Amino acid sequence: MPPEKSAEGVGAPIGKKQGLSKIAAVSGKAASILEQIVRWLAIAIVIVLVCSIFFQVARRTLTGKSIVELEELSIVLAAWVAFLTVAYAVRRQVHVRIEIFIERLPFFLRNATELAINAAILATTAILVYYGYRLAARKIMVPMTVLPVHQGFWYFAFPAGMGLAALFMIDNVIQILNRFHTRKPYRSADSSAEATAGNPGEPPAGIMGKGGN
Repeated sequence: MPPEKSAEGVGAPIGKKQGLSKIAAVSGKAASILEQIVRWLAIAIVIVLVCSIFFQVARRTLTGKSIVELEELSIVLAAWVAFLTVAYAVRRQVHVRIEIFIERLPFFLRNATELAINAAILATTAILVYYGYRLAARKIMVPMTVLPVHQGFWYFAFPAGMGLAALFMIDNVIQILNRFHTRKPYRSADSSAEATAGNPGEPPAGIMGKGGN
């Protein structure tokens, strides 16, 4: 007896489709929660960083002196903000993307190309996490110049940011695989994150281009 097919008639068994769709929904929801954590953490660090720099500038203007600890803290916080925003950019799909060619491809080639690109980025971020962690581990016992912490706290911003980016890339890959089964077209990056704000099961920006074939 042939496997039961969905209404779309794509040919994949309904059980497998539903299973992958559930995985995609859970992955998307988890990625959305993680996105909010990264977002508000980055905002909090930026606020502290701006206040620290403003205080330093004001104090130096008024007294001609500065607090060395705050200067070093600003450098550490800037590193963490930089790598957290890298992860956030990956999640929101606002890094550099040239979609004019991929949007002209038929459904299968477009999805396959996106899958290959995301898999390559995922592999790259995994390598960066590995070597970033090794670098941070070597610095874990090296003290900062004036702050009462070790340099590992500074260097761990790199593998932490890349690790978060890798988690978001895993969700991207899962969503693409799910669309191979459902053949559901995906919105392009310019068609909007706002539209998916109420749907945590999907990433907020386009992975698939503007439509199916």
